[in-house]
Parts: sequence; structure tokens; C-alpha cells
Amino acid sequence: MIKKVFIIVLVLTVVFAPKVWAYDFSAKCASGQTLFYKIISNSEPYKVTVTYEKEGNEANGWAYYSTKPSGNLDIPESVTYNNITYSVTAIGESAFYDCSGLTGVTIPNTIKTIGEYAFGKCSGITSVVIPESITKMEKYVFWLCTGLTSVKFPNYISSFEDAAFFSCTSLTSVKIPEYSNIGIGAFGYCTNLSSVIIPESVRKIENLAFACCHNLTSVTIPKKIRKIGDYAFSNCPKLDKKIVKKIKGKNKYAVGWYDDLEEEPTQQ
Repeated sequence: MIKKVFIIVLVLTVVFAPKVWAYDFSAKCASGQTLFYKIISNSEPYKVTVTYEKEGNEANGWAYYSTKPSGNLDIPESVTYNNITYSVTAIGESAFYDCSGLTGVTIPNTIKTIGEYAFGKCSGITSVVIPESITKMEKYVFWLCTGLTSVKFPNYISSFEDAAFFSCTSLTSVKIPEYSNIGIGAFGYCTNLSSVIIPESVRKIENLAFACCHNLTSVTIPKKIRKIGDYAFSNCPKLDKKIVKKIKGKNKYAVGWYDDLEEEPTQQ
């Protein structure tokens, strides 16, 4: 039963394909890669979102590039097309999905949203700084970024949506921003995560949020936390006993060991 809950809730078997976005124009950025843009406002203020080159096939539905971006990527604050300068305000759904050759990314403060799966399976990215302009981490946004070792968050993030950093197996520590809600499986299977700092302003830690973080030893639990979901810290065998006791005081089903969770995350 637990196995089914874990699979269904996280939806990590890639049953649902993302929306298909066509691009309106392309341009080289300062770091040398060709980026593709979708116009979202063709009147003042002019705005574009970064998207992918082509739609995937019907079998997988994922983003497609004839040549995937690689190396250190510097996303620009603005881009000019047909003598109009557009502000780059979003990174679209699946924009860089499976661009495993990317090693780093600079995200400007003009970016307000980063779509689902935007950097999913970008296994070469080692670190990322999320600008202050971002206030929400969407579902699966850095899912399976297995090379990611550090993330710097802004001072405020309203929520980490489901599986936002699922299976980022090289992450070793995380400092959650103020007032965040931590979604279902947000940091699940981050198997080298050893410490998590959760500020007092956080009120919700959802189901499976840190499940299967095998090396997690230290986590700060806010005194006024309203919810710690079922299995939120399950299969975290190295957690300090005092921390386990505190978590159990909020939800006795939040910790423990369940063999049915010990399956390798889907790599499709």
C-alpha cells in the first residue's frame, strides 16, 4: 500500500507529458548557447519566456533540441528581436529538460517563474543560485539533478512543490527559506543530504518530504509546525533519536522504515 502511495503521489513515472510550446524566435546568449523564446507580451511591457526548440515525440512528450545547451549557461535579463527589446521573465515548463551537458546556470532577477521540469534531469549542474525574484519552486523543477551539490535560495519562498528536488543525490545540506511549505516528496531520495535547517516560520512539511534521505542526521523542527505529513522522514535511519522523538510527537507515522519505498527513482 505504501509503495502505491509513494508512486501515485509523486507521479514520477512520467505518465503525463508537459504542455507543448512552440518558440517564436531564437538568439545567442552571452555564454554562447542558442536559447529559444516564446513571446508572452507583444505590447509594453514586452516579455518573453525561455522555452525549448521543438516538441518531443508522442511517446515521451519531452522537450527536444537538435543541439542541447551545454556548459555554463547565462540566461539574459533581456533579448532583442525585430528591434523590440523583451524582458526575459520566465523559464518555461521543460525548457532544459534532460540537458545533462549543462554544468551551471545563472538566473537573472527578471525571472519571476520557473516552470515544472524546467531543469529536470540536468545531471551536470553542480550549483545554482535562485534569485530573490522567484517566490515558488514548481513541481519537479530540479528533479533528478544528480550532480547538484548546492542550492542557494532567496530569503522567501512560499512553497516547494511536489518533488521539486527529488533525487538530487549529491545535495549534502539545505537551508529552507522563511515561510515555506515543503511539498510532497520535495527532497525525497536526496540520499547524501545530511543536514536540513528549517526556520521557525515554516508551518507545513508534507508527506514523504524527506523520505529515503539515508544520510540525514540533523534537521531543525520548528516549534510551531502545524503539520508533518505521513512518511515525511521515513527511511532516514541516521536521524538523531531526539529529533525522531520530536517528529513522532507531531505525527507517529512520519518516521520509520518501509521496504516498499526502497525502489530506484524512475529515470525515464
